[in-house]
Amino acid sequence: MRGLSAGVKLYSAPNQSQELLLGATYLRQYRFKPDKSKDAQIKRLNERKDSVMLDAAYNFYTPYGNLETQVSHDVSGLSKGTRA
Repeated sequence: MRGLSAGVKLYSAPNQSQELLLGATYLRQYRFKPDKSKDAQIKRLNERKDSVMLDAAYNFYTPYGNLETQVSHDVSGLSKGTRA
């Protein structure tokens, strides 16, 4: 399971060729506990926790193919990052 998400469609073109979505992804499971490993090198890694992401996506559909983009930002403050 990669996570749960919910969102809204902010814009959809009349011919359904474009759409703009805004959503939140919950329970993004990045949890990792290095102390549970038996490998000494793995135990040296930092612990990771689950995070909550805010997503913005743009999709463009044509008969020749689709272009789908997404930008996500961590709003839980655990990873302090943005992903595209």
